Amino acid sequence: MSTMTKLTVILLFVLISIEAMACPTTSITTVTLTGNLPTGVTNLTDVPIGTNCTFMFNIPNYYVLLIKLSATAGSKEDTVTIFDSNNAPIFKSSDNSLSDFHFPPIWIPAGSAKIQVIGVSGHSQFLVSYTYESLDNYQRIRKRTGEHFSLKSIVYNTYVTITSSSPEENVILTLGMKQGEIDLTLQNYFVYDGDNINTANFLGRLSEFKSSMKKSSGQSVSIISFSDTKSYSYVLGNDASSLQKFEKYSVILTSKGSEMHGVMNDISAKESAYTFICIDCSTYSWTQLALDFVGNIQYGGHITLQKLTPTHRKNNMAKYDMMTFTNQYFTEILHTEIFTLNLYLAKAEYNVYATQDDNESRNLITWRHPPCLWNSENEIGDVLNYYNTSASQPKTALLASNDHLSPEIGSRETSAKTGIRLSFEIQKRRSASD
Repeated sequence: MSTMTKLTVILLFVLISIEAMACPTTSITTVTLTGNLPTGVTNLTDVPIGTNCTFMFNIPNYYVLLIKLSATAGSKEDTVTIFDSNNAPIFKSSDNSLSDFHFPPIWIPAGSAKIQVIGVSGHSQFLVSYTYESLDNYQRIRKRTGEHFSLKSIVYNTYVTITSSSPEENVILTLGMKQGEIDLTLQNYFVYDGDNINTANFLGRLSEFKSSMKKSSGQSVSIISFSDTKSYSYVLGNDASSLQKFEKYSVILTSKGSEMHGVMNDISAKESAYTFICIDCSTYSWTQLALDFVGNIQYGGHITLQKLTPTHRKNNMAKYDMMTFTNQYFTEILHTEIFTLNLYLAKAEYNVYATQDDNESRNLITWRHPPCLWNSENEIGDVLNYYNTSASQPKTALLASNDHLSPEIGSRETSAKTGIRLSFEIQKRRSASD
């Protein structure tokens, strides 16, 4: 074969390769509900040198786009990048030694999407399979702001809608994870700005809510997942106005028998807040709170404890500041599954145990009882159906015959229907010789 013939064959091969990667000029639509890219191929396809091709998708309401990608790369410059409805890059391929690497499936909500393929080395390959999946027949689960829930509860063909306490209120979602946990599955959960996943705008993936307080435009947001890989994290929705005064807000998740230790710091003009949620217990033993008001005593630096979530707008259970704080306050026992700590111009090192009940909490401490600092005007409310609390006075001596002890629970106006149970054990006073 002559040199000219060889050159002709090589040129024809290059032209055929380039033709196979011809970029479409129109968007793919639901006219073709499923297909492969490049069009018509069924196996990995070579990406010629100099390729810069974009495949565009139009995703209408009532659909979500599923993309399955296989790709190899000959260099770092060989990339396949997927952009979602917000034109944000949600995936970018990288070098891989395997000859055929299948990446996890990717779902993209209504709007638009595009896949950009760049070939530099001439040794990369790719194959994309896509499917438009219908959102018909999905069942809604309703939640209210102030009500936390596990993301595992969002199962196949369901989604969760969180609604604020009034039509004038917006919703802010906050993720709840245990200390030190990293949850990579949050990118599989979509948040829609409304109560209808078929018509509401896409607000973002839950992974985007870890470091920002995104607010809904209306009274509701909805969360859905299409992946079989589920998250162990929780979500708490709050009325947006209840978080307005906070520069930072976090939800800390715990479980029975867990110990939490950390440092909270606030030096901003606004407060910071932390909601603690125990998923399977009802009591906390707060064993340490080391305060540093970072030179802001004159500006009112303080820490307050509040039952439940900011949305519930409960009165403060207790307030600590430099003028009144003493280590004698601790250990404190909190009878609640959920409480919120507000921090203002202060730094605090804390240690908290999550326990099943009051007796288990008391096993952590000796008979050193802190002074009472609870606000007597604070009421628990009707968020839960049943409450159990206890008080202990281990030694009380009634020396004179006219001495008496009169325990009182609630005000004199308390409804007669309120169920109250008191238990006493009275022992004869021991003499010095006993």
